[in-house]
Amino acid sequence: MYNGVGLTTARGSGTNGYVQTNMAFIRKSRLETKVKTDDDIRKMEAMLNRKPNQEILSHQAKRKVEVKVLELREAMEDDGKYDEEEIEAKCVTFREMLLNKEGFLDTVEAKSSRSNETHQLAAQNEMKNKKACSAFGIREDYKPGAAFTEGKKERLTSVVGE
Repeated sequence: MYNGVGLTTARGSGTNGYVQTNMAFIRKSRLETKVKTDDDIRKMEAMLNRKPNQEILSHQAKRKVEVKVLELREAMEDDGKYDEEEIEAKCVTFREMLLNKEGFLDTVEAKSSRSNETHQLAAQNEMKNKKACSAFGIREDYKPGAAFTEGKKERLTSVVGE
């Protein structure tokens, strides 16, 4: 009983008090299906196939190299065993070594799964697409949807018909 209204017990009322949800009820959000237009699909594909800006990627790689060089410099200065000329010479050789391995840094950055930079994500997506294309044997000159053009259909039917 609640505020003097209702049954005092569930006994004898034909129910035990167990409440179930109505699984047959369909909510409005499930009824509304959002159909994507051709423009929406083109925009989504353009976002997926966007090329990374190589200048930004190389700048980020160079910044990472400079951070490593500064870490080496600080470690050598804190150690106190080296004079300024020796530190500078070792930093220059270390920088040159890392810059020669710049392609290696780019691939490491592109494979990084924690990257939130849009250009890094675009580079990752490009690498993933290249892997998938090579796995499925898709040529480099393939254009999506080209098989559905009239000229291609006519060429295929003429080859099959002969």
